[in-house]
Amino acid sequence: MSEILNVKDRVLLIANASGQRKNDFFLALGLSYANFKGGQKKTGLNSDTLLKILAGYPNIDPAWLLTGEGDMYRRMDTTAPTVSSVELLHASEPDMIKTLRQVVAVQEKNIQLLEKQIDMLERELTSWRTQ
Repeated sequence: MSEILNVKDRVLLIANASGQRKNDFFLALGLSYANFKGGQKKTGLNSDTLLKILAGYPNIDPAWLLTGEGDMYRRMDTTAPTVSSVELLHASEPDMIKTLRQVVAVQEKNIQLLEKQIDMLERELTSWRTQ
């Protein structure tokens, strides 16, 4: 794939990947498609717009959106550290607590990402119902 030159090009890739018409994609985010074509395409985006996009599409990697480096999609860390009951029996209490906190932290992050995806899908569903 050729190098994506600016953040608006990357937003257009997100719009294409969403499967929605571009106008619907931008409308759902409270943005205008006109700002992403022609001469306007060469201008930057403000931080509020970037936050709207990332909130609406939490599976998008923020570093990729800002810099174009890495993968478009965020890697979900679903590989939470696992602990067997035997390991817990032989672990010291501080190590056990540390490990369990790591498990909880990963699970909380995944829950937050899933909640954002649910919100986005509910907004899309509402948008489809009103059409």
